Amino acid sequence: MFLKIAAFFYAFCFSVSLFDPTFFETPLRVVGFALGLGGLTGLFVVAFKKTFLSKGFWRLFSVIYVGYQLVCLLLGGAQTVIASHGILGLIGGLAMSVVLQFPIFLSLWRLSFATAHSGRRRLDEAPAP
Repeated sequence: MFLKIAAFFYAFCFSVSLFDPTFFETPLRVVGFALGLGGLTGLFVVAFKKTFLSKGFWRLFSVIYVGYQLVCLLLGGAQTVIASHGILGLIGGLAMSVVLQFPIFLSLWRLSFATAHSGRRRLDEAPAP
C-alpha cells in the first residue's frame, strides 16, 4: 500500500514539474527527466505487481539511475553546499535525497536484484525445486 501511495504522489510531483518553464533548461535536466520517468515506471510496476521488461533491463537501468543520482549529488552542487552549509549540510542533503528516493530505489532493487518468492512457506512444506 505504501508503494502505491508513493507512486501516485511521485507521479503528481513529476507531472507538476512539467509545467515549470525552466524545467528543461539544461541537457542534464532532460536526462534526469528521462531517468526519472523510468524510475517512476519501475515504482508503478512494483506497486501494482505487474511485469514489464526483463530483469536484465531493470538491472542495467538501476545501475545507470543510481550512478546518475550520485554524480548529480556529488559533482553537481557539492562544492556549493559545502561552502554555504559545511560538510554536515552535504551529509544532510545526501541523507534527504536517499530518504526521498527510497521508494524508487526499493522498487528498482526488487525489479532487478531481489529474488522472487511468493510469500511465507509453512514449516512442514518442502522448498520448491
